[in-house]
Amino acid sequence: MKKSLFASAILAAAMSSCTTTPQKQIPSALLEGEWNIASVAADTTEINFDQEDINIDPFVNIQVKEQQVYGNAGCNNFRGQINIDTLNTGAVKFGPLASTRMMCPSMKMEDMILKNIEQIVKFQPTNEQADTLQFLNMDDKVVMTLTKRAPYSLLAGKWTIAEIKGKAVETKEGEEAPFMEFEVAEAAKKLFCNAGCNSISGVFSLGADLSVSFNNIGMTEMHCKNMDTEDALVKAMPEIKTLAFTKEGISFSNEAKEVVLKLRK
Repeated sequence: MKKSLFASAILAAAMSSCTTTPQKQIPSALLEGEWNIASVAADTTEINFDQEDINIDPFVNIQVKEQQVYGNAGCNNFRGQINIDTLNTGAVKFGPLASTRMMCPSMKMEDMILKNIEQIVKFQPTNEQADTLQFLNMDDKVVMTLTKRAPYSLLAGKWTIAEIKGKAVETKEGEEAPFMEFEVAEAAKKLFCNAGCNSISGVFSLGADLSVSFNNIGMTEMHCKNMDTEDALVKAMPEIKTLAFTKEGISFSNEAKEVVLKLRK
C-alpha cells in the first residue's frame, strides 16, 4: 500500500512538471540605454511628471554590462549599482545609490522617485518594441514606468559644421569655425549656432526614433562680407527631419533621406 501511494505521488509530480508552462524570459538587454521616468505610483494613483512642477526631465541611464546606473530625479543627480539577473527572469534591484544634495523649488517628484526605486524587484516590457518598461515591487504592483528616451546626451555640446548640402565648409586661418551647440540639461532643449556672421538660436526636440525638429528660430541681422555658409545653413535647417550618429559625428537628413548637414566634434 505504501509503495502504491509513493508511486502515485511520483507520477503526479511528473505529470505536473510536464504540464507546467515555462516562464517567459525577459532579456536583461532590454534595460540598456537612457530612459525617461514617465510616471511613478503613489498609493493607488499613477502620477505623470508633466502634471508637476519639476526642474529637469527625470531620467535614468542603465548600463547592463557594467551593472551601473545614473540619472536625475527632477533636481539631484544620482548614480550607483543596479543588480540585474543574468538568467533573464526580469529580476532587478537598484542600489546602493548616491545622490547630490541640492534643494529645488519642488522636491515632491524627486522624493517619490527615490522612494519607489528602493521598492523595485523586477521589470517587464509593455509591448514588443520594448520602448516602455514597467517596474514592479514585491506585490507585483507597478511603482514606476520608463519610456525610451531620445539620446540627448549624445547630441550635447558644441559641434563644428563640416558640410552643408554635400559641400565642405572651409574656415580661414584665424577665424572661428562655423558651429552648432546643443544644450540639453533643461526641459527646453536649446540650440545656438553661428556660420560666420549672425548668431542663430532657438529650441529643438529629438525623438527616440531620431526624428528632430527646430522651433522658434531667431537670428541677429548683421550683414557681413561673406555670408554664403550662413545662407546655406539657414536654407538647410528647415529641411532637416532626422539625424544619425556616425563614427565621424552627426548627419542630418531631409524627408527624402538625403544628408543635408554634417557636424564634427
